[in-house]
Amino acid sequence: MNKFKPVSQWLLMFTPVAVLIARHWSYHPLVTHTDYAQYLMHADALAHGRAYNDIGYIFTPLRALVGPSTLPPGLPLTLYPILRWFGPNPVLLKLLMAVCLTAFLLAVQKYFASRIGPWRAALVCMFLGLALETDYATNAVGSDLGFCALVWGVVLLAGEAEASWTWARAAEIAVLGSGAILYRLAGAPLIVGLGLFGLLHFKRLGVRPFVIVLVWCAVLYATYLVVESKPSESAALGPTVAARAARGVFGLLQGIWNHIYEYRLAVLDSHLYPFHWKFANSVYHVVSLSSLLFGLVLWVRQNRSSFLLCFLLAYLSMLLVVKVQDPRYLWPVYPLLTACLILGLEAILALVIPGQDRDVTRKVALTSLLVCGAFAFGEGLADKPPKNLLGEPDVQALFTWFRHVQGPETRVAFHNPRVFAWETGIPSMPVVRGSYDVVRAELTRNRITHFVAGDLGVHKFLDDSVRAFAQRFPGEFREEFRNSSFTVYRVLSSPAP
Repeated sequence: MNKFKPVSQWLLMFTPVAVLIARHWSYHPLVTHTDYAQYLMHADALAHGRAYNDIGYIFTPLRALVGPSTLPPGLPLTLYPILRWFGPNPVLLKLLMAVCLTAFLLAVQKYFASRIGPWRAALVCMFLGLALETDYATNAVGSDLGFCALVWGVVLLAGEAEASWTWARAAEIAVLGSGAILYRLAGAPLIVGLGLFGLLHFKRLGVRPFVIVLVWCAVLYATYLVVESKPSESAALGPTVAARAARGVFGLLQGIWNHIYEYRLAVLDSHLYPFHWKFANSVYHVVSLSSLLFGLVLWVRQNRSSFLLCFLLAYLSMLLVVKVQDPRYLWPVYPLLTACLILGLEAILALVIPGQDRDVTRKVALTSLLVCGAFAFGEGLADKPPKNLLGEPDVQALFTWFRHVQGPETRVAFHNPRVFAWETGIPSMPVVRGSYDVVRAELTRNRITHFVAGDLGVHKFLDDSVRAFAQRFPGEFREEFRNSSFTVYRVLSSPAP
């Protein structure tokens, strides 16, 4: 019977997430998934021999958090052969995301199987796959899954310094870490983590970790030059530590607390929402968070000098001080959150059910979490297709109208400029709000000929402001198109040369 155990573990790891991926296969990118369009535009520029930043997205510091003018080149370089030889083939693009998710799961499974056992590792991967795909991780092209796979590849190879590294191992770690940094600048904590790890294990590892650190610093600097090409972007998108510190210790702590408060939802996401009833999920999360904290204490005590702990300390510190925040930024931490949930629940059951064999409490904990995972899988199957931009008839009508009337001078302000530019080929910047002088100057500076009111309710306060702006100055804007969701205004004054 033992020969069937590995098969059962693989089925537990991959069957639920594979079924959800198949169910989501035909879905368009969610209305909140926007990075994909810019990655595709960068890759398309490379595939057609244009400059890397020769894309249709127009950056404005007034809406800097929409995204920088240039994204890191790791994912576009991965997409390059697909777009070069097959074009933006949706099947191949989704397959690429599924491969990245699979690589992430495999790295996590291999890491935890040798540390907490294969069944616990399989359950960690089941929860991880469900948590990611219920958030539609493979729904659109994005750098997060590839980044997570590369980071956990580094975690796996770095190990626990059980033996001296060879230069071959150091080279493998350097390559994977460089890939992670090329995918996302959030790979920078790898440098801090490996530096700290190298100091803790200097007698065993020698200078090899520090040679890797130097390589990663060079890759980070080169990537930074590509992404942060404009001073205005650095100021608008950079860390807010200095700004918060200028307000004093209270301001700094308040900003950090705001980030912790936002990321609490991502922690709950990693533990899934197994039940259809809100109250039942709340009770489950009280138990899961208690188990997480208990398990985290146990794990830290046993892994005080591990590379994973060194990296996570650096990574979480970064998340608390940077300006942008998004639950998906916590994805690299999801495996540990679930592993600590399992370990903590086992320990709590051993305390509340005294006299039982540890193997019994372990099986009770694993079975309970397996049932919760199965319920969460059922909830994922029952979910209705989420709201998306490209599937809306009004959006397609808007894009079709612009394709029909566009000229060489057409430049548009739209709430989702990157998707607009990718779908229509027309340069686009985000809509902005502010005083008349500020908005008018930004439209003129970027030679905007049209702006679009309407965003399908994503940012209603912003859309209301845009519509009010056009109505307040009717002599400067002319309505040229309208449907139930969008209104297009022509900017009447001549664009600046």
